[in-house]
Amino acid sequence: MPMDHVKVSVVIPIYNVGKYLPRCLDSLLGQSLKEIELICVDDCSKDDSTEVLKRYAEKDSRVRLVLKQQNEGTMMARRSGYENAVGQYVFFCDPDDFVPAGALEALYRRSVETAADIVVGRSPFYRPDGNSYLPAREYKVPADAKEYVLGMLHWGSCSLCGRLFKRCLFDGGPYETFRHCLYSEDRMLLLQLLHRHNPSIASLPEDVYYYCINEGSATRMSLTYNRLEGQLFSLSWCHSFVEKNFKDEPWGVDNDGFFTRYIGLYVESGYNVDAVCDYNMLTERLSLFSQMRRNVGLKLALHFWSCFHLPGYSSVTHSARRLIRKLQGKG
Repeated sequence: MPMDHVKVSVVIPIYNVGKYLPRCLDSLLGQSLKEIELICVDDCSKDDSTEVLKRYAEKDSRVRLVLKQQNEGTMMARRSGYENAVGQYVFFCDPDDFVPAGALEALYRRSVETAADIVVGRSPFYRPDGNSYLPAREYKVPADAKEYVLGMLHWGSCSLCGRLFKRCLFDGGPYETFRHCLYSEDRMLLLQLLHRHNPSIASLPEDVYYYCINEGSATRMSLTYNRLEGQLFSLSWCHSFVEKNFKDEPWGVDNDGFFTRYIGLYVESGYNVDAVCDYNMLTERLSLFSQMRRNVGLKLALHFWSCFHLPGYSSVTHSARRLIRKLQGKG
C-alpha cells in the first residue's frame, strides 16, 4: 500500500508476548478499515515473538517490523513506532490486548466528522474466560486539553490505548522519553502531547479497545522495590511537569492530592514507610499529616497516617481492599 494511502498507523510495542500476538494482530488485520499499517516494534524479545511477527509480515504487507538493537522498554518502543508512522492517524495498542471489529473505522469516521485531534472511545476490561468483560472506569470525556489534564489528576484515564491521535500531534521533535520506563509512561507522554498542541477532543460511545486482564503484564505485577522506585520516578516527573507547565491553573491541591493517594496506597500495600516517604523532597513533604489533610481531606489523611504509624493496620486494610476487588471481579 502506498504510504500516502495509510489512514491509521497502529503502534505495537513488543517484548516476550508471543502467546498473545496472534489474537492482537488478527483483531487488527481483520478491521473493516483496510488502509492501515501495523508498526510492530520488537524490543529484543527472547521468546518466539520475533518469529510470530515475521510470519505475519510475510503474509500481509501492512505488518511492518522495527527490530531494536537493544532492549529499552515500552516508552522507547512507542517512540520508535510513532517516529516511523506514515498514517494520517496514530493508534496505540499493547500486544496482550485486542481491538473489537470495526473499531478503527468508527474512530476514524468520528475524527473526520468532528475534525477532532483526539477521539476517545470506551475501553473495557476483558476477562480471561472470554465470556464477559468489566466496564472501564467511567469519566466525563473532556472538551479540551486542560480539562483532560485536570481529569487525569482526579483518576480519569491516562491511557494512550483506545484513542485515535492525529499524527501531526507527534510533529515538532520527539517527546521526552526514558529508557526502561514501565510505569505511568502513558501519563508522561499524554501530558506532553496535551501541553504542546492543546488538541481538540471528541468522544465515541462505543467499545474500541479491550484491556485484557493478564497477570503477567507489567502493570499488574506486584511491585518490587526497583519497580516502586520506577513508579515514584514517573509520578514525580508528572507532578513536576504539571506544576511547571500548567502553573497558571489553580491545580496545586489537585496535583498534590493525586500523588498523595499513591504514596498512601503504596504504604498500605506493605512497602516500608521510609522507602516511600523519603524517596525525594516531594514525597517527604506530601507525607506530612498537615499536607495530607490539605490535599485529600481529613478522613483519608487519618487512614494514611494510620497506615504509616499503626502496626498491622495497613496489612488489614490492604487485605480488605484486595477482597473487595476480588468480589468485584477485578482480580
